[in-house]
Amino acid sequence: MSDRPKLGDTFKGQTGLEGRLRRDPAPPRATPDAPEPALTPEGNPSVPARDDLPPVSPRAQPVPRQPTNRAGAVKVAPGGTRIVSVQLDVTIREKLRDFAARQHLTHGGVAVDAIEAHAGELATHWTADQANQGTGLFPTTTRHRVRTQVSAPTQLRMTPEVAQVLDNLVTQWSAPSRSALVNEALRRHLTQHGIP
Repeated sequence: MSDRPKLGDTFKGQTGLEGRLRRDPAPPRATPDAPEPALTPEGNPSVPARDDLPPVSPRAQPVPRQPTNRAGAVKVAPGGTRIVSVQLDVTIREKLRDFAARQHLTHGGVAVDAIEAHAGELATHWTADQANQGTGLFPTTTRHRVRTQVSAPTQLRMTPEVAQVLDNLVTQWSAPSRSALVNEALRRHLTQHGIP
């Protein structure tokens, strides 16, 4: 037998834990008619104030697709500019990147400057080719030039008005395409600025 007192005897009577539990009144039950009290930051310090709550990120909304023309070449960009796609010869594209970076201009800005600077030559470049085709034995035959340079897609940013003028010049100057016009303009412009 052990000399240690039994723990059960310690909690007997009104002064022990058992008596304390019996004396504490039961918490009031909420009745169906009475609404439960709302927990507010003022009434409950463990609930953070609304300003302290982390911002709730809104559900990700799908990004609307940018409209394109039928060929997918002209897209509307933020800020009202357009992204005009052209196929540039790889060598011209590399020279354009270097030149635009040195001049702190956009690719579209350099292309517009090039067309402006060489408009007189470009206006007759393709019509002269067509006039020369009519002097042979087969005047109705169209001579197609084979591209010798590898080309790569390039995006030019410009306003919608400038993009419209560019497309009008392709038709007006009888250029084979928008890419052909921009390539020829840039080739002349970059050569004029000492970039062979």
